Amino acid sequence: MHGEREHGIPEDAFVVLYAGTMGIVSGAEVLLDVAREFSGDPGIFFLFVGEGRSKERIQVQGRSLPHVRFFGFQPGNICRGCSPPRMWGS
Repeated sequence: MHGEREHGIPEDAFVVLYAGTMGIVSGAEVLLDVAREFSGDPGIFFLFVGEGRSKERIQVQGRSLPHVRFFGFQPGNICRGCSPPRMWGS
C-alpha cells in the first residue's frame, strides 16, 4: 500500500499483510497472535486489510499493539508498484 509513512510505518519495515474477509475461520486471529509474539520488534508491522464479522473483535484485541494497523477494503489498484512477496530464504 502506498502512504506507509502517513500510517506510521517506516519505509524499511518488514510488512506482514492479511488481506481479505475477517470471518470466523479466516485465520486473521492467528496472525494477530503472531503479531503479539513480535511486539518487541520495531521493524515488523502487521497490516489487516478488509472487513467481516470478526473485524471489530480482532481490532479490539489488537488495539494495544503499536505495530498493528487496520484498514477497510482497498481498491484493486492500491498496490500497483508494490514489491512482490519476499519468500523465506530468498
